[in-house]
Amino acid sequence: MQPPSDSMQELTSKTLQQNEILNCFPLTKNLMFGIADHVYLSIKFFRTIGETYDKCKSFQEKTLLKNKVQHYFKNFVPCIAARIRHECSAQVLDHIYQLASHLVEYCSPVLHTSGGESILAQLLDRSVFPHTIFPKDKTLQSILSCSIKEYLPSYFRGLFKLDYRNDKCIEREIKDLLVHYTGLYLAANNPITKLCMNTVLQNPEGLSLDAFHFILDLVGVYILSKKTSNTLNGFEICYEIFKIAPSTHIKEIVTVILKNAMELYMKHNDSLSEYLWKLMRKMFACFKEKLDLAYVKSLLIPILEWFVLEKLQWSTARGFSVLDSITEFLPEVISDIVPFLSKSIEVLEKNRGLGEDMLLRGGLRNTIAKLQK
Repeated sequence: MQPPSDSMQELTSKTLQQNEILNCFPLTKNLMFGIADHVYLSIKFFRTIGETYDKCKSFQEKTLLKNKVQHYFKNFVPCIAARIRHECSAQVLDHIYQLASHLVEYCSPVLHTSGGESILAQLLDRSVFPHTIFPKDKTLQSILSCSIKEYLPSYFRGLFKLDYRNDKCIEREIKDLLVHYTGLYLAANNPITKLCMNTVLQNPEGLSLDAFHFILDLVGVYILSKKTSNTLNGFEICYEIFKIAPSTHIKEIVTVILKNAMELYMKHNDSLSEYLWKLMRKMFACFKEKLDLAYVKSLLIPILEWFVLEKLQWSTARGFSVLDSITEFLPEVISDIVPFLSKSIEVLEKNRGLGEDMLLRGGLRNTIAKLQK
């Protein structure tokens, strides 16, 4: 795992041209030996492994190939882990993560074994979470995070080649990557932001739309729904994606941002809630300026119905301040929600059995009055 050198170049070429390798992966013979550097050769070899595995026609073929590959890489994780723990050179760390990330991207189906401690899980757990590698050394954590940053999308692309919706181990790895790296880099320059942007813009470097929705679900549950050190940056990442997303892909983004922003705004009265207030207003202004009103209604009305039913009674003043803010930008939306709001207040009062709720009634009257101006 040394940086590029003549000796490493020679070793890589000799290793990849062994008969055992060429028989198992015939496409390896097409690599540009003697011309390309060893990093290029290694990455191309990883890609060849993945392509060979994908072409296997039977479960038995796949299993045999997987067993061979896992045998080849059985010492890879301990080697990687040892070098990371004892190496502070940015050049060497960059080299390590360049190779490891591409190995995950191209070979994750070969390295992963469901229901067990697979090579893939070991590689991720022992190399990409700086806080577990150096739990007490913030400086070394920062050095590792900087080295990993450029290659983080490759890890995600590899994990999303697996059965991420049904394999809890893979879901956990994706969740842990999101939770750890969401707050480490500014939103505009965060590799998670860029990966999601490439996805909604359907660029080749992106993921599938289903993978993007899976990421949104995890971000909503583990980052946006509660107040943590990552929460604000999580909202910033989602907002950056929202700004560039085509209208056909913004429904899920809008829902995860606004539902979580509204809930946290109702729970807290601090700098985070002030930020969320401003964020919601920016989004309402964007709806007014850039989107068709009928489409805006289809986005906002289901969210507002949920908000009225589930959250408004938590804090009448803060709840109606949200509705009043929407009235300022999109009065037509609030006009459509008033009948539902009125009926919901009546049902709530009936269920309580305490007569009219003067605060809710007053908020409703003020909202109607503002619409009539």
